[in-house]
Amino acid sequence: MSYHPVSNCIGELAQPDIKWFLEQNDVVMIHVGSLEQHAYHLPTLCDAMHGIEITKRISEATDVPYYPMIWTGYSPQHLKQPGQGWGSVTLRPSTFMDLCYDVARSAIHHGWNKIMFIFSHASNMKVIDPVIRKLRYETGAFIGILKPYSERDLHLIEDVVTSPPEDTAGWHSAEMETAEIMAINEKLVHMDRAVREHTHTPEWLPKSFVKEDGAADVLFEDERFMVFPMDHNEFTDSGVIGDPFQATKEKGEKFLQLYADYGIKAINEIKKVKVAPLKKRKFDCRADW
Repeated sequence: MSYHPVSNCIGELAQPDIKWFLEQNDVVMIHVGSLEQHAYHLPTLCDAMHGIEITKRISEATDVPYYPMIWTGYSPQHLKQPGQGWGSVTLRPSTFMDLCYDVARSAIHHGWNKIMFIFSHASNMKVIDPVIRKLRYETGAFIGILKPYSERDLHLIEDVVTSPPEDTAGWHSAEMETAEIMAINEKLVHMDRAVREHTHTPEWLPKSFVKEDGAADVLFEDERFMVFPMDHNEFTDSGVIGDPFQATKEKGEKFLQLYADYGIKAINEIKKVKVAPLKKRKFDCRADW
C-alpha cells in the first residue's frame, strides 16, 4: 500500500507529510467559521461545526488538505444585549481581513498556488472581497471561496427540505442548521428549548418596510432595493428564523453530503487549473506593524 499521511489537516502533520500533499496537487483549503448565538437550542459554534464537517468530507474525497478551523468570524449583529451570556464573538472587519490574509499568505509562502476559503457563515462574505483581490493581485495565486450553505436559494437541497417557503428553511437556527448539528452531534441540540419564529420589521422602521428573512435587504413596494444596518435581535426575539421542528438527523446527513458533493466536484475541477509561476511567494511583510 502506498504511503498516505495519517491526517489531511495541516495542523496534525509534520513537514514531510505536508510536502507529500503539496506534491500531489497545489490546492489547500482554509475553513473560516463563526462563534455566534444560535437561539436557545443550538451551540454557538453551529456555523463552524457544519462548515468543518463539510471541509473534512471534501478533503477525504479529493486529498486536498485543509488548515485547522478558524472558529470565529465577522458577526457584529449577533452580540445581542450586554451581560446576557449569549456567547457570540465577533472580529472587527480589519482584524478579520488581516487574519484571512495572513493565513493565506503563509500558505502561499509554503508553496500552495491555489487557496480555497470555505466560509460557513454568510456575514464573513461582507468583508472578504478586498482580501481575496489583494491576494490575487499581489501574488498571482488562484483564490476562491466555497459557501456551503443555503439561505434564500434552496435549489441544492430542495428535495430534502420539508418546511414551506414562508418558514425559510435555510435561515438561522431553522430546519437546515438544526438538522446538520443533529447529524454531527445530537447531544448538542436541545429541542425542548426550540421555538418557531418568523422575522418581524424592527420597531424603528415603518411597517411599510417588510423584513422577510435574515438578509440585509428589506421589502418595500414589492422590491428589495433597500438596506438598513440592524442587529439580529431587532427582527427575531429568539434568534430563530424559521421552523427548527422540521429538522431530523437523517435530513442533516443529507444536507451535509449534498454540500460536500458539490464542493468535491468543484475542487476536482479547480485541480485542473494551470497557474502561472507566482510573482510573489515569499511573505516579506509578515512582521509589519
